[in-house]
Amino acid sequence: MSPDDVCLQCPPISSRPDVSSSLQTTRLQRRLSLLGSVHPATTVEMNTRFILALVFALQVSLSLSEVPAPSQELVDKYEAMKATFYKRLVNAYGKLQGAVSDSDQAQQTRELIESLKDKPELQAFVKVASALGTEAAPMVDRARASLLGLYEQYLRPHVGEGLSNAIDQIKVFLDQHLPAE
Repeated sequence: MSPDDVCLQCPPISSRPDVSSSLQTTRLQRRLSLLGSVHPATTVEMNTRFILALVFALQVSLSLSEVPAPSQELVDKYEAMKATFYKRLVNAYGKLQGAVSDSDQAQQTRELIESLKDKPELQAFVKVASALGTEAAPMVDRARASLLGLYEQYLRPHVGEGLSNAIDQIKVFLDQHLPAE
């Protein structure tokens, strides 16, 4: 029987004339009384648990702030994959541009881009975006190094071999359909 069932079976407080108004309790108080009384020892125990949980959370947050640096081998592997991916994108863009360059839509798009280059609003936007990119570059590099360090420390021992095999299989597909050269 749940505490709600017990409370629903009790007559309303106002219909019990034998109970004085100073002794009447609310439903919440009755539900809490069904749970048992709260002793000072229980409160101390809960405070101790709370303090231990807080200390554990602080230790975890501090340990995450000390991210290990990735090995040079992993950084080199990442940089090589990134460079190859960019080459694939540039090659695909060149092929796409060559295929589309003769169409009327391509000519209209070129004219639109040429007209936008002269607008001061676009020039201001480009300046702000390039300044933001310059300012954000060190943060991005630190974040990338931290993520590589976390990957190497915690994930690579467990998923490194499988991820390497998956990347090798994807490379075979990309070499056929989106070559780097």
